[in-house]
Amino acid sequence: MKTHCRCRSCKHRTKLKHHPLWYIRQPRCKVCGARAWQKDEYRHRVELEQIRTHTGRYKLCYTCFHYPHRMASRGCVYHIDGTYRELGDPMLQLPGSSVI
Repeated sequence: MKTHCRCRSCKHRTKLKHHPLWYIRQPRCKVCGARAWQKDEYRHRVELEQIRTHTGRYKLCYTCFHYPHRMASRGCVYHIDGTYRELGDPMLQLPGSSVI
């Protein structure tokens, strides 16, 4: 997994292939040319959370379909707050299906 880093001199943000301490000779900064990097803990923590949930800021629903999908998406039987949708709700109908 790539590591989010910031240049120590100009604070430019980039992703390195490995942790900065792994390198014998660190890559050069594209902005200022320095070779001093520090790990950006905040950005790394935010991106790691998005990788774990696979969707970023969206809630996942596993109960409606046989695959994980975004809660309250078209065809999902739940609203975003977790309440059950009524039968006549237009978002409950899948695209291309007839209205019951």
